[in-house]
Amino acid sequence: MRGFLVLLIFVALLIFALWMIRSQGKSRLEEDVSTGERAMVELTLVNLNTLERVIEAFSGQEGRLPATLDELRKSRLLTAAAVDAWGREIRYEVTGETGFRLVSAGRDGVFGTADDIIKNH
Repeated sequence: MRGFLVLLIFVALLIFALWMIRSQGKSRLEEDVSTGERAMVELTLVNLNTLERVIEAFSGQEGRLPATLDELRKSRLLTAAAVDAWGREIRYEVTGETGFRLVSAGRDGVFGTADDIIKNH
């Protein structure tokens, strides 16, 4: 009986150790938050790609980049809000005659930090 109890404890510890390795020590809540964060980043990238195509369409029609997102809205090519997955306005910066950058402030909502999501064109 004593040997069986020791074996049972050993198996339980082994299962727990394997589970910890698999989850890298994260709780289920931490795993869910991490998955949610990745989904928010992916959705923001979709929004940036869509906005990039709208800017390219404007450039094709007008022969130049829009000066601002407001100009893009006035052209009626941009009909939806230019926001990231967190609902914050995407920043548009002209970087050259045909170049531009789209920036989401990311999860923290502050531009210029490590979690910014940037698309250069």
